Amino acid sequence: MLPNSHKSIAQLSFFLSLREACIALVPFVILMASSAVLSEYTHRFDWFSQSPQIVAAISSCNAVLFGLFSLALVGSMSFYLAKNLGLNTVASPILALCCFVFDATQRSAELDALAF
Repeated sequence: MLPNSHKSIAQLSFFLSLREACIALVPFVILMASSAVLSEYTHRFDWFSQSPQIVAAISSCNAVLFGLFSLALVGSMSFYLAKNLGLNTVASPILALCCFVFDATQRSAELDALAF
């Protein structure tokens, strides 16, 4: 049985936080999709064949956006979860992002050690 069984699933704080975090990331996802489409079209149709700097800038922008999505997701989830649970809405995302970055650097170091 679920805790607080008188509440529906939509009213539980975790699901409410998940919904709000996903809604907050919609503009970021639209920007990522637009960047991916533009990057694919520049490579496929050679629109900017005379200026490879533009193609490189679009590709690097695309890579940065896709790389930052995981950080945006962690930050958004931790903010809305903290907000709905009544925790500090500044300290919780900072702590979550620090843990995420620390874990990512540890995993990267472990993968580098395995490569050699």
